[in-house]
Amino acid sequence: MTALSLRKDSIVLFVARLISGLSGLLAVALLSRFLDVKDYGLYRQWIVVTTFLTSILTLGFPAAITYFLPRAKTKDEEISWMTNIAASISTVGIVLLLATPLIGFSVSRLFDNDTLFRYEYLLTLSVALSLYIHIFPNLFVVRKNRKAIALFSIVPNIAWLILLSILVLIKASLEIYVFALLIRPLLDLIIGLLNSGKIFSFSKISWKQVSTIMKFSLPMGLSAIVGSIMLYTDKFVVGSMLTTEEFAVFVNGAYEIPFIGLITASLFTVITPRLSKAFSEERFEDIRTNWIRAGKTLIPIMISITSVMVFFAKPIVITLYSDKYLAAVPVFMIYQSMGVIRIFSYSSLFVAAGKTRLYLFNTILSASVNLILDILLVKIMGYIGASLATVISTFILMMLQIIQAKNITKSRRLSDAFPLSSFFSGIVLSSLVVGSFSILLHLSFDNLFIQLFVGFIAFAVSFYLLSRIVSDEVMNTIIGLMKNFIQVLLPKRRPK
Repeated sequence: MTALSLRKDSIVLFVARLISGLSGLLAVALLSRFLDVKDYGLYRQWIVVTTFLTSILTLGFPAAITYFLPRAKTKDEEISWMTNIAASISTVGIVLLLATPLIGFSVSRLFDNDTLFRYEYLLTLSVALSLYIHIFPNLFVVRKNRKAIALFSIVPNIAWLILLSILVLIKASLEIYVFALLIRPLLDLIIGLLNSGKIFSFSKISWKQVSTIMKFSLPMGLSAIVGSIMLYTDKFVVGSMLTTEEFAVFVNGAYEIPFIGLITASLFTVITPRLSKAFSEERFEDIRTNWIRAGKTLIPIMISITSVMVFFAKPIVITLYSDKYLAAVPVFMIYQSMGVIRIFSYSSLFVAAGKTRLYLFNTILSASVNLILDILLVKIMGYIGASLATVISTFILMMLQIIQAKNITKSRRLSDAFPLSSFFSGIVLSSLVVGSFSILLHLSFDNLFIQLFVGFIAFAVSFYLLSRIVSDEVMNTIIGLMKNFIQVLLPKRRPK
């Protein structure tokens, strides 16, 4: 696979996921304005619970696709692996539905929210559908089906956003919004099945393959469970210790802007199957080169975005949620600081190398630190403490994984596994540039649109400087796309 093809796959996946993420962002912005704080808090609790359950119950099956399918030597063998991955997911789905009463009771008691208990089967049905849906993006990436990636990510989200707008116009009740949440996973499932080709055959169900898949997936699944617990611990702690209104403020501040994570996820979802094949062939020099190159490629854009999110937090929060949620600004600033570590997706490296148990150990350690810090800091500082706990535990995990990445890639120096100099110099330079624009903003401008425009200029300057110093791959790709777009718009001149 050439670098150009890899770049195209990453761009297609990113654009598709960006549209998906932006639809979710618009949904949040819409509901935070038209629902009162308490109803909005209840709605977000539902989202937190379904997302959390989906995260922990996928049990590493999507990762199994990127690990086993690239190793399949024939189409028949590929279908066999997919069949048994689907059979494994079906088993988990059946157990989930049987456990519905217990799940509904537990989450309703945790949040003191009877709505979650009243629609318990709707909640578990939504999660069960999502388990199947999660296998399709990785399948499309492995099969290099760009059209399917775009359709799967875009159509259901646009349909959901249109439906949501209608519900806002007719002033629907909170219960109607909850029922409407089932529309998106149903559309996802239909589009996924229509574009995936043959992925299941009863004759190919093999308990030996299921066992192999489980041995690979369970450590990743347990890692996902622990990682999700770490990700949602602050929300559960805040939800159980503070009021629904405080939860609404906190969950808005603790919201990661979709395109930040999507940039990294898009590149590393595409690169994981390539890394997996390189590990199977023991091409460690290629692994180190591609790994460092990927990290440096993302430094200019990820660090520049993070700086803008931190220094321009107030106008961004007002734009997203209205001034009802100004109290979320400090939480938002703290959370966005984690964007700098998004230059790598370490799970991709661990999956490609087959080090799923080591990844599990990392997440357990980080989750334990996060839980202890959450309980201590929430009592002392309220929801600000919860945000600090998550950031501290995440940076501890990052430092541990850098050391392990050095060993996995058989690097001699730490800088062979992590671009230390580029990373820290990038943070310093971007902070100086964006911070200077932020000072200018506070001294000169009160208009919200001007503030956002200044923030965009600050990002552009920071991104340009870091691209010149660290890596210009993303900038050149953007320039190339813009040139192609202009060529499409401008009519071709006929030769005289």
